[in-house]
Amino acid sequence: AAPSRGDTLAAGGAGAAAGGRSRPKLAPHDTHLKNFAYAAALDAALATGDPVIVVTVLGELVARSGLRIALSGRDAATLEPLGAFCVRYITHPRYAGLLVDVANVLFDVYAPVLGRSMPIDELFAKLHAQVKREVSLSKQLASLLGALDLLMGASSSSIGDGGGG
Repeated sequence: AAPSRGDTLAAGGAGAAAGGRSRPKLAPHDTHLKNFAYAAALDAALATGDPVIVVTVLGELVARSGLRIALSGRDAATLEPLGAFCVRYITHPRYAGLLVDVANVLFDVYAPVLGRSMPIDELFAKLHAQVKREVSLSKQLASLLGALDLLMGASSSSIGDGGGG
């Protein structure tokens, strides 16, 4: 006799789950986000070393209004990885908008302890220097762009006048 339907699978074996698929395992930062452990989620994201993951988690924390919670209550050792990340990527065009917001929250949260902890002071000094360099560069580029616009305007008006000779 031919085997009847289902005789080839043991009970509880590979096909017992609906659809035969198991759920993919969540990454540690996703698990922490799911459990509303915002500081742990941020630490797990920073531990990956992947800027895309870190920025994604930071964006999710902003969306959940949990950024201040994730940043608060850190000591110099747990603040350093985030500070180093901000210093490294705050000028990156893709991440700058979000990281400027993160830096503002960091300043708000840790302003009262500035001057009391040398490592935290050094971290904020590095961040300040990086932002200052970027602002200076942006001013120089804006000035250069203005000069180029002036030259292009003069060039197009002399062409429009009949040859500029």
